[in-house]
Amino acid sequence: MDYWKLIRAKEIALLFLIILDIVLLSYISFYPSNPLTVNAINQFDLVLCIILFIEFSVNLKRAEDRKKFLLENWLDIIAFLPVDFFRAFRFIRIIRVVKVIALFRKYLKKFFTFLVDTHLDQAVGTLLIALVAGTMFFYMMESGVNSSSMDPWTPSGTV
Repeated sequence: MDYWKLIRAKEIALLFLIILDIVLLSYISFYPSNPLTVNAINQFDLVLCIILFIEFSVNLKRAEDRKKFLLENWLDIIAFLPVDFFRAFRFIRIIRVVKVIALFRKYLKKFFTFLVDTHLDQAVGTLLIALVAGTMFFYMMESGVNSSSMDPWTPSGTV
């Protein structure tokens, strides 16, 4: 197998595991779960954190300038810390959000580059501006339409 194909397969596998981990951690964060499910998800998170730690260590060892590598990839350190590590700091729930951002940081750069290259960023921006402007225009012109009982489709959906 070609070296670059192997690297790409590793990146795709890691991306899949990261997305699965984010979905599972979000599930146990926002929905009541039994302790066995929470424990299994935390174990999966721990295994993924070990894999990410190994990848980070290998990349650090291969880096020509390790100090520069650490300064550019410091957020990855948060990504490979298990969620159970933060159990002592229950009041800091934002750490999970930071961890999600850290897990996706590498892939977000590629995503935003894709948006800029294909000019989808302009399309999304235009759509958001039109949505906000249309909503504001609607509420300025139709200030009396605030109740969902006034919608023509509400009675048909409740029949």
